[in-house]
Amino acid sequence: MKRIRIGNDIKVIWKVTENGEPMAFTGRNIRVQLLGPRSQLCKSDYELGEGGEVTVKYSGENQCLVGSYKLLLVCTDKDGRMLTIDTDAFELVPKSSMAGGSCDCSCLSVE
Repeated sequence: MKRIRIGNDIKVIWKVTENGEPMAFTGRNIRVQLLGPRSQLCKSDYELGEGGEVTVKYSGENQCLVGSYKLLLVCTDKDGRMLTIDTDAFELVPKSSMAGGSCDCSCLSVE
């Protein structure tokens, strides 16, 4: 998992798939959340793109806890069918010397 020093702006690009194909967002109610180390909801912004791509931005000024963070996507179809997908995203660390590593998942890009 990518380790990032706390206090830095973070951008995560998540390529969400459904049954092995890029997820289609059209006609669905989509909610994306960033969850912190204690499973708390973190203030972040997200945009839905083409081909199942979600971009999440997490400002350094909103970060207060070190630890592992994950992304959660909740999708509801017109017929009310709910689908929930999550993935480990990154780890915030207290020192620059601890930062580094790479993403464990090919579906993520963390900047």
